[in-house]
Amino acid sequence: MFCKKQVIIILVMLTAVLAVIAVVLLTLPKAPLDQPSGESTLSVADVFAPTLDDRVTFTAKVLQVLEKEVLVEPVEGSVELRSASQIYVSLMVRDDEPVPSVQVGDTIEIEYDGLIQETYPAAISTVYAIRLKRAATSSSEPLLKITVAKNKLGKPTHVSTWRTAMKTDYVVYFVDVDSVQVKIGGGYQEILDAIHSESLDINTLRSELMDIAREEYPQSKVIFADGLRDGTPYTETRMFFADYTVTFTGHQSRREVFFSPPNSGGFTQNVQERITEESPKYPLRVVENDDPMSHKITKAAWGLDYDVYYTGIDRATVTVDGKSMDLIYAIDSGRLSFDELVADAVRLEKNDLIRADTIKDGGSKKYYFDGYAILKKHTLNGDRSLYIESR
Repeated sequence: MFCKKQVIIILVMLTAVLAVIAVVLLTLPKAPLDQPSGESTLSVADVFAPTLDDRVTFTAKVLQVLEKEVLVEPVEGSVELRSASQIYVSLMVRDDEPVPSVQVGDTIEIEYDGLIQETYPAAISTVYAIRLKRAATSSSEPLLKITVAKNKLGKPTHVSTWRTAMKTDYVVYFVDVDSVQVKIGGGYQEILDAIHSESLDINTLRSELMDIAREEYPQSKVIFADGLRDGTPYTETRMFFADYTVTFTGHQSRREVFFSPPNSGGFTQNVQERITEESPKYPLRVVENDDPMSHKITKAAWGLDYDVYYTGIDRATVTVDGKSMDLIYAIDSGRLSFDELVADAVRLEKNDLIRADTIKDGGSKKYYFDGYAILKKHTLNGDRSLYIESR
């Protein structure tokens, strides 16, 4: 039997243990009470709240450029500088946004998952996007000047040209806007002229607009949307400013930028249908490899009078009638032909929606998509082969 003194000691110890457990439970994060049931295909979050992927962005100076990563130094005042003065950042970005060509001394914006590996130097492996930042312009002058159209129709005007397509992966639209000028150096240039002369990179413009929105919040703000459209990933970033609205979209292998008047809301259904019509009918997703050699995938059953090759690709999937499937299976089952794939590339190139190069070998042509390219041979010696290549 316990004596009275021993019982008191045991009770005191139990009380202490229960107190520790209570403190731990109180510090655990609480589950939101308003969590909706079911899965949503489209969510919206303000830029100043955590995004859907809890993305983090910081600015850094490039110290070294390697094949698959860059060594950077976070700028003064950034949270990342408290973790490490030098960080290796992977160039293998998760988003469709192309990685700009960077040099030592450049200032870049890095969007990542918030995790920094504690190595020396430190490292970031999950990177969503990398954007080049231009020198800041005078805050007294706006970055963009737009001329609003007198007759507002609410429909986009496709202003991209073949020359534009050669310089950027974006298709440019004006919505109820006659002209857009961008601040370059000490003056303004028409935005298409700036793209043609390579004075402006669209991804750099996007990064600068994001910075302005943060500085001018809540007068200016940015809305993100991520989800599915026609069964494939879709992203939208809409930026609202005092004098204009700029919207960046990404759907399948297509990227677009829309310039419109201030406080422009959602696009009409007619606009969305037009965008869908101008997207690739048969978008591909490729799994890359490091093998530079081309490998023939032609089957006799296809009945082709030319051979088909993969270059730097293990396999490819294609979307046909809203369903994703292996490209070879799509050809085997008769759901798609390579002639249809090439015809769609020709259609997009003729409408200035993708870039294409003509090779001086008799008429071969290379069509550039997001993450891959299609090369259709037409040489003087009679080669008519088709190549699907990684980019």
